[in-house]
Amino acid sequence: MLVYQASNIKSANGYLIHAEFGTTGGLSVGDEVRLSGIKVGQIVGQSLDPVTYAARIDMRIEDAVKLPSDTSARITAASLLGGNFLELLPGADDGLMPEGTVISIRATRSAFLICLARLFFRVMTVEQMNRVCLVFGLFVGMVMSLFVSGAQANSWLSSEQALVQTLDKITARIATVPVTLNQPFQFGTLEIELKHCAFTPPEVPPEAAAFLEIRDVGFADNEESDKITVFSGWMFASSPAVSSLEHPVYDVTLLACAK
Repeated sequence: MLVYQASNIKSANGYLIHAEFGTTGGLSVGDEVRLSGIKVGQIVGQSLDPVTYAARIDMRIEDAVKLPSDTSARITAASLLGGNFLELLPGADDGLMPEGTVISIRATRSAFLICLARLFFRVMTVEQMNRVCLVFGLFVGMVMSLFVSGAQANSWLSSEQALVQTLDKITARIATVPVTLNQPFQFGTLEIELKHCAFTPPEVPPEAAAFLEIRDVGFADNEESDKITVFSGWMFASSPAVSSLEHPVYDVTLLACAK
């Protein structure tokens, strides 16, 4: 369980944890470490593994922040102009991460698309925004299909329910919720609808994929035509940092398809 309350408390000490990446992604000593958009630490060192050539990033986290043992991390660009920081992604494990832990990195992802979406919201109509999101979602689906291995598409097993993880960046509340086929689920201002869900058979490496349509009803006046489609495409459980929805307020990630 994540135990942290946002405040102005600053620790002169804190505790050290580490993360390994294929590249530092422009991070430097002194850059911020954030959780749900809140600064919780700072990068204090960088080094190169002489065997694997992986970039090792050392960070000092405030003592008030207790991280689940399955926390992961990603390098994030704060704006179109850069300003990279390291973002922590807390998991659901009840155990806590001890000092000296090397974080398991699922992947890295940039917040560039969020900033771009904010610009679109200001200059595009609802219809134009929906078309852009639809095309982008299909593009992501085609790209991600190249990375799915171990089973032919026709051997995947269908499911009528997906398990998704939701994160409210304002309250830092994380929840795992079931979404049933063709039954829209309301999360904050988002409306999540599952169109298809499938998982690989047991004899091959585990993978799950779901086609989701996610609409933001916060821009609507209770009229279906005013809802903005913010995601329409495939999500893959093994690649959350590439295929999940990163919204200015909410994150939505596929965990699994119910068996």
